[in-house]
Amino acid sequence: VAKYLKDHGYRIVPVNPNISEALGESAYPDLNSIPFPVDLVDVFRNTQAAGAVVTQAIDLGIPVVWLQLGINLPDVQDLAANTATICIDKCCIKAEHHRLMK
Repeated sequence: VAKYLKDHGYRIVPVNPNISEALGESAYPDLNSIPFPVDLVDVFRNTQAAGAVVTQAIDLGIPVVWLQLGINLPDVQDLAANTATICIDKCCIKAEHHRLMK
């Protein structure tokens, strides 16, 4: 998915404490470590870790959080309620991009 988005002109910012780079981009250990504004966080974590990522994104004022298929976080909309962050779940960003660009 990340390669697809990069191939379609999007800047990818890997966030993973276990790597130093991905797809030719420097990786950061967490969202707080990114030294520039982020427009969207696409979460590829297990359900247990996803809630913390969503909370961190909301706290940082990131406008959009996208949870990939397979992440089961039923209260994600509650987490974003009364914030400026939009949370999208139950669909794949790659599939949606492909569908909209037809």
